[in-house]
Amino acid sequence: MESLARIQVGKTPRDHFVKVVHDELANFERKEIEFQKMERDQRAARLRLPIGKFYPRLSASASTFRS
Repeated sequence: MESLARIQVGKTPRDHFVKVVHDELANFERKEIEFQKMERDQRAARLRLPIGKFYPRLSASASTFRS
């Protein structure tokens, strides 16, 4: 019984760490996608390209590929 308690105690901090890392990575990816969209829209505006009319938003296509 004592070894089971050690395994559970040892596993909890790792699970917490993995969750924190996963959340940080997801937050970073979201910010990066927003930044890329902003850059693309600014380039399109500078070049006077109607990008929003003909191409779907990156956020819509990115959610299709996530698992």
